[in-house]
Amino acid sequence: MKKYAFLFLCFALIFAGKNAKSQVNFVNAGFEQWASSTSPQGWNSLGFMGMNLCDVQKSNSAYEGSFALALKAKQLPAYLASMMGLESSFAVPGFITNASVDFMELMGVMGSLGELLQGEGDVSEVDYMELLNNLANVLTDGLDVSSQHYVDEVKGKYAFKPLQDTSEMAFALALCVSTEGDSRTVVGVGAAPLANTNGVYEDLDIDVFQFADANELIVLFLTVSTDMEASSFGSLLLDDLSIEFEEVALENVANQSAKIVIYPNPTADKSFRVDCPKGEKLVVSDMMGRKLMQIDSYEPNSLVNVA
Repeated sequence: MKKYAFLFLCFALIFAGKNAKSQVNFVNAGFEQWASSTSPQGWNSLGFMGMNLCDVQKSNSAYEGSFALALKAKQLPAYLASMMGLESSFAVPGFITNASVDFMELMGVMGSLGELLQGEGDVSEVDYMELLNNLANVLTDGLDVSSQHYVDEVKGKYAFKPLQDTSEMAFALALCVSTEGDSRTVVGVGAAPLANTNGVYEDLDIDVFQFADANELIVLFLTVSTDMEASSFGSLLLDDLSIEFEEVALENVANQSAKIVIYPNPTADKSFRVDCPKGEKLVVSDMMGRKLMQIDSYEPNSLVNVA
């Protein structure tokens, strides 16, 4: 069956109609190659004045192979806080990405990103896209996906064991970026909260919803503590990352999408109906690309409510 996906607030149709998949890995997707015990080749973190502000380590607790990546938050030393003009130290989020990082610019968007991922605050669709576009301009040189049609999933294995379950959280975020000259625009997104697994590896699945051709894929992982005074943190282990691409052109998707009508659009009460062929598969996501609901066989024009 075809698969339809919608951004929840505006219910914009992103893709439909899938063919066979191809799979392409990130550079050093299994974290087997390390320049040092804290520097996985092909990946970048929060480097500042010759040090990493968060905790990145080579771990022997791999899902497969010899090594995995262990990521933790870390308390910012007081002297660095003072040098940076901050009144006090705080827990720096664990951060790893396949992109190049403009550290100083990244600091300007990290707070808003954390609030968005944690579902805090009142973020409009315009603010949301502006934040993601800002992020795409401080994270550059991601994986070249210009030869692919569009991204379907980022997959892998992860294990998370926070020391304090109520104050530590982990997230994964994927951005598809279209580049034209100096302009960088987010044209696809996927996000996944990473639950406490008590240190046992489980499947990592980030459904990515892409609505235009992309040149780059950027993925980042965060561990966040809401206890700003904490000095010790649990680890997020990552291993065996991969990407699945759809082998159907977006222009073909657009032709199929013309057959689909969503109403009311937008909706005020988180409910809507879809005029489409009987038995279609519907997937509803929020603005972060997180799946809210899936209907495997939809009855045309029946009410869908995600309240």
